[in-house]
Amino acid sequence: MIKILIVEDAQDQLELFAKTFRRAGFDVYGAHDGGHAMDRVRDIKPDIILLDQMMPEVDGITFLQNLRRFPKYKGVPAVLVTGMNDRQLKTRAAALGVTDVLVKGTFQMRDLIDLVKKRAAGSNLKNNRWRQLPRRRFERAMKNPRRQAPWAFEEGFSTNSRFL
Repeated sequence: MIKILIVEDAQDQLELFAKTFRRAGFDVYGAHDGGHAMDRVRDIKPDIILLDQMMPEVDGITFLQNLRRFPKYKGVPAVLVTGMNDRQLKTRAAALGVTDVLVKGTFQMRDLIDLVKKRAAGSNLKNNRWRQLPRRRFERAMKNPRRQAPWAFEEGFSTNSRFL
């Protein structure tokens, strides 16, 4: 089951999103602002975060900046749902790894559900692939060391060096 954290300050919006995602088979958690959301992230470790931009105390971008400081949360996809259609906001959000910025009132809930499923599934595949990547690189390096470090085979370098 996909765990989704919905961060929304408007109680009616939060309930609407929660009800919709529960019907679609998600494990739904909610938070009313960015500060509360940080506590929830640590507790539940969500697969994806659906978040509002304009919230009291800690807004969506500030929450993401704080969240991305922790390496284990850098890969968690986030979808920003906002009432603003601002290019600068979209640029800042993209720099923080937001996969999509949606303007409230311009999308259907079934489209949002499909989008969130797609992003969460992509994230799980990506995380699994990255966990295996260092071993793959090591195996490739052992098969063909010249390809991985061609400079080490120039004249004057020893392949017996402890730095290789």
